Amino acid sequence: MMDVFSGTYVLNVDTTGRFVLPIEFRNRLGHSCVITKGAGCLWLMTTEMSESIMKQLEDMSKGPLASMLNPQINAIQRHIFSGMTTPTPETDKNNRITLTPEQRKFAKIDRSLVLCGVGKFVEIWNPAAKDQNDKKFENEAELFDIGNLLFGITNKENDIS
Repeated sequence: MMDVFSGTYVLNVDTTGRFVLPIEFRNRLGHSCVITKGAGCLWLMTTEMSESIMKQLEDMSKGPLASMLNPQINAIQRHIFSGMTTPTPETDKNNRITLTPEQRKFAKIDRSLVLCGVGKFVEIWNPAAKDQNDKKFENEAELFDIGNLLFGITNKENDIS
């Protein structure tokens, strides 16, 4: 069973793009991890998770040439893999991970960041962008709408069926 990443941490980032990875996340990531561009943030995940994503994309593309010639799959692959790094927090005695300049630019991370455990991976956010993203879901009805869209859950006068 895969460990679950949960919790939210606000962390400082030094001038070289390093931050201290909380012990809870480091223990779940193991000896190596992967950071890549996500959806408005960066994604931090286990190496196994990144390999699973790669396999899923390979299965969808029906071969490397089809993958290269399918613009949608190619765009996803470029987004995920072009900025991917494999930091090893154990090599830094202070358990710091370094974000590349490209990763910091993409996520607009400067002096601080927010780590959010979201189950099988971790999101790395610019604090202001995280706040803006959270505002999208402040209204409980919006969460019910998403649940209904994804799972067929309905909210009838606060009676969920």
